[in-house]
Amino acid sequence: MGDTLVVPYNQVPTLDERVAAVIVEPVAANMNLVAPSDGFLEGIRRECEAVGAVLIFDEVITGFRLGRGGASARFEVVPD
Repeated sequence: MGDTLVVPYNQVPTLDERVAAVIVEPVAANMNLVAPSDGFLEGIRRECEAVGAVLIFDEVITGFRLGRGGASARFEVVPD
């Protein structure tokens, strides 16, 4: 996993063209349910679009617990 970059939750990283995908829990369930700060998911979406990276939401735990449509509907940010 030498080519894997781990960044702190709720901090939007600056991406470049070497990044193929970003996998993020929209609500950090494994950290005692930490909600995304204002602009966090939107910022990641913008960074992914800017460099052509795929945005993946890991909703194994949150899934439809946030409502119909999951986190993308709840926070109005659409992953790929």
